[in-house]
Amino acid sequence: MERSDVARAYVIRLPGVFIGYGGTKERGSFQTVVIAPSEDMAWDIAVMCDVWERLPFEVKTAQIFPKDPLPLS
Repeated sequence: MERSDVARAYVIRLPGVFIGYGGTKERGSFQTVVIAPSEDMAWDIAVMCDVWERLPFEVKTAQIFPKDPLPLS
């Protein structure tokens, strides 16, 4: 199996202006973790997710990265 075919955990972080609740934009930043085979699929899954954790620090841009990076080999 290719590494790109393996589903893994991705962290998606967004500035609060991306998260709307009740027609208002939230302050702060948010993150969610999803399982997907690629960053593109992780984004697609995250936009449908309704569970977002509020972060204690500000995120200025959207970020997608592996939760646990693969070891170099």
